Amino acid sequence: MKERVVEAEILDGLPVDDPEAVGSRRDLRRLNAVMGNHRWLCGRVRGGERVVEIGAGEGDLARRLWAGGVAVTGLDLVGAPGDLPE
Repeated sequence: MKERVVEAEILDGLPVDDPEAVGSRRDLRRLNAVMGNHRWLCGRVRGGERVVEIGAGEGDLARRLWAGGVAVTGLDLVGAPGDLPE
C-alpha cells in the first residue's frame, strides 16, 4: 500500500493579492457553482445551527449561511473578510 503524503497547498504559501491566488480563488468559486456545493449545503443546514468551515477562504459559503441565520466559524490561513462579523 502506498504511504499517504500530506503537503501544503501552493495557494497557502502565496500572498492574498498574488495573481495566481486570485485566479485560484476565482476557479474555486466557479467549481463550487458548477457542482452546487453551496446550494446543497445551505439546503441542509437550518437557521440556529452552528457550522465550522475549514478552509473558508474569502467567506463565500460563510456569508450565505450567515444570511440564513446559521452561526458560522470560518477557519483559514488568510484574514477574515471585512464584511463578516468577527
